[in-house]
Amino acid sequence: LKAGWRRIGIALALSIASIPAGLHGTETGNLPNIGDPAASVMSPAQEVQLGSRLLREIRRGLPLERDPLINSYVQALGQRLLSDAPDAHGGFHFLVVDDAGINAFAAPGGIVAVNTGLIETVRSEAELAAVMAHEIAHVTQRHLARQQANQSQLSFATGLAIIAAMIAATYDAQLGQAAVMSTVGAGAQAQLNYSRAFEQEADRIGLTILVGAGYEPRAMPAFFERLYQAGQLNPSSVPEFLRTHPMSESRLNDTQARAEQYEGEYREDSDAFRLARARLQGLSMSPARIIESYAKASHTADEAPFARYTYALGLMRSGRNEEALDALIGLERIQGGVLHAELTAGEILIQGGRAGEAVVRLARVHEVYPGYAPATLTYAQALLRAERPAEALLMLDALRDTAEDYPESLKLRAEAARHAGALAASHEAMCDYYLLFGQPGEALAQLEFALALPDLNDQDAERLRSKRAQLLQQRKDAEKP
Repeated sequence: LKAGWRRIGIALALSIASIPAGLHGTETGNLPNIGDPAASVMSPAQEVQLGSRLLREIRRGLPLERDPLINSYVQALGQRLLSDAPDAHGGFHFLVVDDAGINAFAAPGGIVAVNTGLIETVRSEAELAAVMAHEIAHVTQRHLARQQANQSQLSFATGLAIIAAMIAATYDAQLGQAAVMSTVGAGAQAQLNYSRAFEQEADRIGLTILVGAGYEPRAMPAFFERLYQAGQLNPSSVPEFLRTHPMSESRLNDTQARAEQYEGEYREDSDAFRLARARLQGLSMSPARIIESYAKASHTADEAPFARYTYALGLMRSGRNEEALDALIGLERIQGGVLHAELTAGEILIQGGRAGEAVVRLARVHEVYPGYAPATLTYAQALLRAERPAEALLMLDALRDTAEDYPESLKLRAEAARHAGALAASHEAMCDYYLLFGQPGEALAQLEFALALPDLNDQDAERLRSKRAQLLQQRKDAEKP
């Protein structure tokens, strides 16, 4: 993980240094925002551009959680928080990092990432929402750009390199400093942590986002206080989140006082959160440990369905498919349980070589949830394993607009297209996949393979040549001094 972040810090800074000259400073065709000090370092348009670069590097260098159901849950929670968030303009990307640390980070361009360790540590959906609302506030208030506005001696490229180091520092403070040193030199040291003023502003704005989405506001100070107390009791193992989000008693007291001002009934938890966490545990813990723990533990009536779901996943990963299917019985008693049970049953059947049965079962799910990406992906997998690739390809067409959130859908699309004999579509899907991961060389190679096909029709050839020309121009622009 640290090696991945070191590469991100270095590679990103080097790529930033090669941004075409017209994108530096204020030569973007728009007048600078005199009232916004952050605009002197980075315009909103530049922030979006940086976010796009960061997103590609994050995908390429970090171990992101790829499970569609877990990702879908976090994205849905993020969108719920955004629905009433002030200043939430433009698109957001909600990511899950497969890391046990209690951590989250925000980046320009609407990137908000949470660790799997955070999801497993919080005690309720409201606490997870509180952390995400806090990170959303860092984005909407442009804290990273405003932080660099205080470093007037820094160039635009240097400021962006330091932002990359700030993200690296959320996982390792020394690594963050090393990224700055290795990319912009010893003379460009900068404060890597958010200022206390920005943290308090993120708390304040985050609380309004949290309450606007209907969540219990007291969840924010409650979770932050637990982290703070853990750091006080054991200073040698301060939670990662506190390294770049400085905490103090006065900040905790201020957040608590603000939370107490809100009155009314608020949402604390949900079955959707508990299902997502149960699935995360079922896919991350060792199957033997899951099975052994389930046999020994006693569960309340409220806990039992979620524990049984984790148990079913442990059985599935152990190859005990029939027992796993039996363990899914009972999930229908909780909200969203039927959907999770049916999709997981489909996964078990596919794994057990019973793709035909999976197709029948998942077709019903797809009819009820036609726009739900995890259902579409699982159904397409079943169709492909049942040797029905053309139908799988048709299903995956519906996910083209959501490929940024589900990049693995492009790899599945490439496989389905290849088996269906649509070789040009297969290469183009892999081209799009490589672009999402910041690998333009590999993307260009896929276009060349497609353009070399002997039976390529004129319409496809024209589209692929146009895409190739755009990539070549982007590479040429990046090579300009």
